[in-house]
Amino acid sequence: MIAVLIDFVMLFLAKIPIDQALSEITPSPTLLTLISYGIAIVYSTVFLGSRGQTPGKTMASLRVISVDGSGLNQRQALVRSVLKWSPIYAPLFLIAVTLPIPMTLQDATVGSPIPPPDPHPVVAMIPFVAFAVLGYLAIATRRHPDGRAPHDRVTDTSVIKVQ
Repeated sequence: MIAVLIDFVMLFLAKIPIDQALSEITPSPTLLTLISYGIAIVYSTVFLGSRGQTPGKTMASLRVISVDGSGLNQRQALVRSVLKWSPIYAPLFLIAVTLPIPMTLQDATVGSPIPPPDPHPVVAMIPFVAFAVLGYLAIATRRHPDGRAPHDRVTDTSVIKVQ
């Protein structure tokens, strides 16, 4: 879990300049969230496919291998990355879709600014549902006989401790 947090912080810090540049082009939070998701997938796929470790896994002394003991191939790394990051980014995407697009400076100078509509009340429930799903995935991982997460079982991979 600590490796995921380290990777998420690293991705967040790398995303700040990208968001600054892209916010000049598009004010869409949905597009920015999709780009962040894509960056997370590329980040994990490249590191797992080449070294079997993301920087977070390296700091936590963990490595991802195939269940047969060999290294991951690019397909395993890609599928594992998509399945791993989807439960984290799906709620962020849902929230971004429901947010109104912020008004640009050009829109404000044309006429009087119109306040954006309030988001639907169900939007406030998305973080709670997301935490419940992540909690369920953590419990399912801990209770499974081999201790592998669902994304590891789908891709026939395993996380091992590196000495």
